[in-house]
Amino acid sequence: MRASLPISTVPAAGDHDPVSGIGDFNVFLAYLMSDPSSPKQYGIGPLLAGPTATDDALGADVWQAGAAAVYFNASSRVVQWGGLVTYQTDFAGNGDDTSLAVLQPFLMIQVGKGTYLRSAALWVFDLENSSYNVPLGFGIGKVVKSGHTVFNMFIEPQFTILHDGVGQPELQIFAGLNLQFLPK
Repeated sequence: MRASLPISTVPAAGDHDPVSGIGDFNVFLAYLMSDPSSPKQYGIGPLLAGPTATDDALGADVWQAGAAAVYFNASSRVVQWGGLVTYQTDFAGNGDDTSLAVLQPFLMIQVGKGTYLRSAALWVFDLENSSYNVPLGFGIGKVVKSGHTVFNMFIEPQFTILHDGVGQPELQIFAGLNLQFLPK
């Protein structure tokens, strides 16, 4: 399972100042179909997005559902790679109609002592509005274990290489903190 609640700053329509706040909540479950002991994992499952955005510019103001598929190859101790593909569309609410496909190819290169280089930009295709944004990212992350919790912190500047549509960013900064809670 992966749950996300983005905090974003996006350009506002017209000559207004950018808008910052919380975006739409998103969660998906990937049921693994591969052998759990295999270094190559793949799965598929349902996706749900809820209208939690604090401003219209930060979310669609509708409930959305769809599917997610993931592949992760950890055959090498140094280089791990894979991808995530999601699709979501609206099913309830009074906001915008949505039809959104997102591809997230990812690459991690371990450099030692929990530090890694990463590229995991989200390629967003808004099928409802015929727009898209395809960035490339280059970042760094650090994994630290403390007690029964594993902290994964990262920052990744992402530069747009292909785009079409109004309000597409040229540069994004993707930063995050993932927590894994280990059994006691």
